[in-house]
Amino acid sequence: QSVLFSNCTGIAFQWDLVDPLIFEIVPSPPSILSSTPFACSTRRFRALTEGTTIVRVQYEDVSTQITLATFKPFTISQDSVRLTLGSSYTVGVMGGPLPWAMDGGGYSLELIPQDDSRAVSIWPHRIGSKISGNVWQLYTIRCLKYSSQFILARAGNKPTLTNPIPVVVEEKIFFSCSKPVAAFIYPYTRINVQDTLCAEAMENILNTRGSTTIDRVLTEYSIRNNRNVDFYLQLFDVHNTAFHNFSSVKVEWSSSDND
Repeated sequence: QSVLFSNCTGIAFQWDLVDPLIFEIVPSPPSILSSTPFACSTRRFRALTEGTTIVRVQYEDVSTQITLATFKPFTISQDSVRLTLGSSYTVGVMGGPLPWAMDGGGYSLELIPQDDSRAVSIWPHRIGSKISGNVWQLYTIRCLKYSSQFILARAGNKPTLTNPIPVVVEEKIFFSCSKPVAAFIYPYTRINVQDTLCAEAMENILNTRGSTTIDRVLTEYSIRNNRNVDFYLQLFDVHNTAFHNFSSVKVEWSSSDND
């Protein structure tokens, strides 16, 4: 009958990493942690980069090994998406668990509507996007009917014999598809405040609608004659929040004086 040791910190175990570029052993003496009641000795490891490696422990003729995996934090590029009916928007997902090295067939990375799947369509791009050294998996979200719900972003592996308790990470994206209730236009030109683009200043003001800064929104602009000026249009929903895309809306531009 096998009996567990309560303390074996005095034994000179040989700890080895197959790939020391993925993990490193934290230089500290062996110890016993209260959170590991079935271990008689423990060692700490520090993750250096994402990937998988094997830890081997040996004492004389006795040996064992375990697979360790590390991954970047699970991140979504947008925590909310607001669209008009028929418009779409692309979001990115980065990080999360990698396909399990010993059996990657059960890996999945997906975006799942939480309430009405018929109100939204989601399709992944075949090729990801590399930004600042990070690879983002892109998904395009399209509004099919008016609704408000959460979209669950999930990444992880299914349980297997070699990975019975896999890590699964989740993030939520608030999705809203509604009619616009307010509109503002403003010119794309520079103002005399540190050579700032008027469009940038107006965008910052409009994004804080509902606060006192709304009083700063201009309704009249003086423009020199014989000059072309581009105007920006922004639409807002019933909650005074700007749409991320409203390209499906038919917009008619007119002028009260065409002379």
